Amino acid sequence: MIELKGKTKRIGIRLHPKIALTVLIAVFLLGSATGVERTIISLYAQKYVALSVQLGAVISAFGALKATMDIPSGIISDKIGRKKALTIGSITYILGAFMLAYSNSYLEILVANCLVGAGAGMFLAAAMISLSDIGSYEERAFSFGLMEFSVYAGLSAGALVAGILATIYQSLRKPLLFTAGTALIVLAISTIFIKETKSFIEEKEYNLRYKSSSKRNLSKFAKNPRLLTIYLTAHVTKIGDSLIWVFLPIYLAKTAQFNIEQIGIIQGTLTIIWALSMPLSGKISDMVGRKIPCIIGLLLNATFLLLILWVRSFPAVMALIFLTGIGAGLYYPVLPAVSADVVRPELKGSALGLYRSLRDAGYFTGPLILGFIADIYNIKSAFFTTFYLLIICAGAVLIAVKETRPGWPAFEYSIKHTGLVCEAARRVELAVHAFVNEDVEAVNKLVREAKTIERKADEIKREIMLRLSMGVLEAPDRADFLRLTELVDDVAGYIVGAGRRLTLLDPKNFPREIREHFAMFSKGVTKIADLVKQAIEALRINVEEALRIVEEIEKLETDMDDHYHEISSKIIKLSDKLSTPTLLTVRDFINLIEFAIDTAEDAGDHIRMIAVKHYI
Repeated sequence: MIELKGKTKRIGIRLHPKIALTVLIAVFLLGSATGVERTIISLYAQKYVALSVQLGAVISAFGALKATMDIPSGIISDKIGRKKALTIGSITYILGAFMLAYSNSYLEILVANCLVGAGAGMFLAAAMISLSDIGSYEERAFSFGLMEFSVYAGLSAGALVAGILATIYQSLRKPLLFTAGTALIVLAISTIFIKETKSFIEEKEYNLRYKSSSKRNLSKFAKNPRLLTIYLTAHVTKIGDSLIWVFLPIYLAKTAQFNIEQIGIIQGTLTIIWALSMPLSGKISDMVGRKIPCIIGLLLNATFLLLILWVRSFPAVMALIFLTGIGAGLYYPVLPAVSADVVRPELKGSALGLYRSLRDAGYFTGPLILGFIADIYNIKSAFFTTFYLLIICAGAVLIAVKETRPGWPAFEYSIKHTGLVCEAARRVELAVHAFVNEDVEAVNKLVREAKTIERKADEIKREIMLRLSMGVLEAPDRADFLRLTELVDDVAGYIVGAGRRLTLLDPKNFPREIREHFAMFSKGVTKIADLVKQAIEALRINVEEALRIVEEIEKLETDMDDHYHEISSKIIKLSDKLSTPTLLTVRDFINLIEFAIDTAEDAGDHIRMIAVKHYI
């Protein structure tokens, strides 16, 4: 939930199911329209060409325009709205689909597929942005997983339908009419049923609390070598998908002697397994981090795709395709989540457009590169090339990419823990105000409440420790979050300790002026504890904001340090009027408050270290 000047704007996929479902249905239908091509387009174009690279160019035309339109779609979505971008994409797709269905030459197929690619690029980028708009921060990869699930479930359905229709009518042209008709339905849904979601992240509202402190722009993200590794990996995954789209049907038809219906079943199985695994892998990534699912998925995808070359039976190919789909489903929703993890909210549409553009450009380079290799050597060499590229990318992610979601298995508990520390600080602050007003009974009551809250915080601390110890974090990351948890917990201990010392003092022994200094000092503790909580929350939303809050913590600590010395000097002047036990107790009180503030600053420094370490 994001708070905005006295009102709240609730964000989350589960809070807006109708919006999410409408977008996902439209995405599924567009995917099914495009899935037809995965079964028949290379076979359909074969009668017009002789070279593998020419077949690859058909998909390259699709990929080039799809990649080109991803960035404009992000910009259009940010400027005029998601709904308009969806509508423009639908219309463009329809024009290409009808042209492809009635094409009679290789050139017409190329031009038609350019329009189909442009429409798909604009539509899918806008749809992803829409889902990201309504998804909460902890649902980032999950929302991408839902999106890609719908796309690939649609691709699966389309691939199966294409095989069935081609078998029934003994024609490769009939399934293309299904593509055109489905695209018309998508246009109707886009214009009538889909709601605009841009209002969920309007900068004038969204960034009131989490506004970046500097003018970072997309070029800085594009130049970052670690983020470029993610973009390159995404690009290579589309080269791998190009192999499946263009050359796998030809290999299965010529070498394994599979018929068009079997090829449709294989393509449909791959994409449905891919689709079904993505929401789960996105959810897992939101809990355990980005790198592990990504690396495992790339290795699985590369290995089982290559092993297809050594089998000839239909059941064996189906088994390998099943495992290939699981591998693809592991990494596919995670890669865009890395980009979304580090981008400013108001640039999210453009950033995702950039990611999709660089990724989908693999549909341009992949078919051409693999087509040249197949023409020069053989089609098996295209499989080996894809295998090596995917393995290299897995190694690059392992070495070059920082974890952008470290420690998140315990994140919700960390927020609860810090929130309870803030509550304890507020109780002690109220107790000090009661001390100022000589209300001893209220002082004792409030300090007891603070102690009870501290006990609850201790319970949550133990849960955090357990989750971190059982998680899959790298050792340095685990140590970072354990240390941060301990620092925050120490703040609570010092605060409650100060409150308990207060219960031992008689307010009548102190002039009101000094008691009011106590109140001001305790207010500083509450404020700095709240700033620590805000900084931890900002780690998963906007790292620049987290760094800005840490600077605010440092400034407040400096101010409170000056106040500590002022109070200490006043206590020294009053020392001849106080008994030794009272003097020692009041010194303990102000020292414990000072320790709480210093420890909160240490927590802020640790947050800065985590932010810098994991901000790619």
